[in-house]
Amino acid sequence: MSDYDRKQEERKQKEEETGKKLRGRKPKHPDQMQLDLKTGRKKEPTANTTDPDSRLMKTRNGFIQGYNGQISVDADTQIILAAELTQDCNDKHQLVTMLNKTIENTGRIPKHATLDAGYDNEDQISQYRESIDLFIPTQKDWKQRKAMREQPSPRGRIPNHLTNRERMERKLLTKKGKNIYKKRGSSVEAVFGQIKSAMGLDKLLLRGIDKCNSEWKMYCMAHNVLKLWRRRVKMMC
Repeated sequence: MSDYDRKQEERKQKEEETGKKLRGRKPKHPDQMQLDLKTGRKKEPTANTTDPDSRLMKTRNGFIQGYNGQISVDADTQIILAAELTQDCNDKHQLVTMLNKTIENTGRIPKHATLDAGYDNEDQISQYRESIDLFIPTQKDWKQRKAMREQPSPRGRIPNHLTNRERMERKLLTKKGKNIYKKRGSSVEAVFGQIKSAMGLDKLLLRGIDKCNSEWKMYCMAHNVLKLWRRRVKMMC
């Protein structure tokens, strides 16, 4: 069975189990690959020669050549507290950087912080376990939300034999954990949508990691200025 057939079969089984059609693009058949209009041959993937600092990034719609934008957001106001651009294709090593930047910019240590499963790195989590109450799922976001909907909140004391990952899973299923984690959808995820879709800032015009990092922070600054202006207008009305 080819890789395409295997993905098709897995998709079909999931749809039958849930009774719903899966979101996102369907796997593309190899015969449907884009053709070069000049030669009539299938296009081969090429590296980005205009910006060698960029890297291949996986997105919901496939792979793109670019950077990994990071933000830390206040859950109540949607104000961006810290922003960075990295060449890493995932978030596994970004927890320490973003928490340190947030503390540096705000001058205070947050009581708790919610991050997605990409930040699940035990070595970095252990550095803040005593100072910040972290809520980081050990599985993908949609799986975590499904577990929070279907599984009851645990009761009683935390069993001593649980590992750190098991303790985190249990904490996310508590009433406090569910309430805090739900705010991700209306805070950091919403802010990414506002910048990329509402403001139309979904591309970087400069080249090179340093220039692009400055450009990304300028986008985030524009978002904050707009938020503060709207908040001020609302207070005056």
